[in-house]
Amino acid sequence: MRFSARTSLLLAALAAALPATVAVAQPYGGYYGGYYGGGYHASTAGESYARGESDMMRSQGVKNLLNSEAAINMGQARSQNLDNQIQATNTYWEKKKIYEQNTAQKRYEENQHRQKVRQRNMLTSLTSEDLDPTTGAIKWPMVLADDSFSEYRDPLAKLFEKQAQEGALAGPDYLEAKKLIKEFRMAVTADKENYPQQAVSPSLRFLLKLDRELDANLS
Repeated sequence: MRFSARTSLLLAALAAALPATVAVAQPYGGYYGGYYGGGYHASTAGESYARGESDMMRSQGVKNLLNSEAAINMGQARSQNLDNQIQATNTYWEKKKIYEQNTAQKRYEENQHRQKVRQRNMLTSLTSEDLDPTTGAIKWPMVLADDSFSEYRDPLAKLFEKQAQEGALAGPDYLEAKKLIKEFRMAVTADKENYPQQAVSPSLRFLLKLDRELDANLS
């Protein structure tokens, strides 16, 4: 069994403090009681009792020291375990705090991005350059001016000229204009791979603005 340095010192001190048993040695080579003295032996019952008491005290002392050492080690183990638990708890809450901060920051950045997208895509009214309120002439964006979309563009141009002259479109003309705008947007979307993306999105928004102009003239 291995002892700590402190325990070893205490054992040595205990052994030194215990009273030594008085030994009665026979003269070497002398004759006493019918035999030669060849070594130590208890000469009386009292001496035997004293030796037994001494051994018992020494054993009890060793036991007490070992129990003390075990108790100290157990206490240190409990203390270390408690420290580990506290450290683990602190680490958990620190990680949770960092996660929540990162999550909040991420939500903030996402909201900012969505607001920018909404503002970028927000519909504004057509300018007088886009749609002349007097003549109804439309300045078509590059994509919408393509010859492939003339079947939607040309009848729409005539309807908006009529709206400028009359102030508003009657029921059938209004519904026809709404239908043409919807089909125009679908055709552009279906053919968007043939045009730059930065040109397609503004063209689709332009058609939405035309649609809103139709509704604005009804009010």
